[in-house]
Amino acid sequence: MFDLLNLNDYEFEVMCRDIMQKRLNTELYLFSRGVDKGIDICDKSSPPTVLIQVKHYAGSTYSHLKSALTKEVGKVTGHNPKNYYVCTSLSLTRNNKIEIMNTFPEYIHDISHVVDKNDINGFLEEPENKDMVQKNYKLWLCASNVLALINNHNVFIDCAELMSDIEARAKLFVETQAYRDARKKLSDDRIIIIVGAPGVGKSTVSKMLLLFFASKDYSVRYVSNNSIAEVKNPCRLIPTRRR
Repeated sequence: MFDLLNLNDYEFEVMCRDIMQKRLNTELYLFSRGVDKGIDICDKSSPPTVLIQVKHYAGSTYSHLKSALTKEVGKVTGHNPKNYYVCTSLSLTRNNKIEIMNTFPEYIHDISHVVDKNDINGFLEEPENKDMVQKNYKLWLCASNVLALINNHNVFIDCAELMSDIEARAKLFVETQAYRDARKKLSDDRIIIIVGAPGVGKSTVSKMLLLFFASKDYSVRYVSNNSIAEVKNPCRLIPTRRR
């Protein structure tokens, strides 16, 4: 199971948009944070014919989710969509899904309209959706026992030192334009030098770049004393969920 807790609310919404867009074969739109009037994701029609409500409730309870969804009933009725979907990071029982379906009887037509943690995991585990897993690398890079440090046992301590705070950093990291530019620069030119004043995020960006390229099956070599001549043995980081 992928760890959905590692995604913040907006990242989870983006992932749900991508999943539902592929499931429904319909172009869907996501909006900036703010008062959404019951619309997290919708199609291009005006008024929308497809509405998707996203509830990132990993670590919460079904009763809290049900209470939050009940408050959405009036908003959904006001939009009167043809189809209404709920995506949540909470794991639901079949009875839970039926209860949610019955909360919106005119708009949720069967339990497939209620997409929970198990549905999301099942979707992401399909080989044809590997690109979504790579795009949302926090799902597997932060989970316990997901990073397997293998290759030469002699470099295990060095690798552990390099990755000491990677879990905490990755959970808090939000992609920036600087990160995206750096990733493109590395992909295009194969080399990059990151400079800046103390505290601007050089180490964090470097580690996020390391994680991204590790997900592409790159090996990692590094030095900790500014001497390229003393480059460490390769530390290979491989996510156990990859196929």
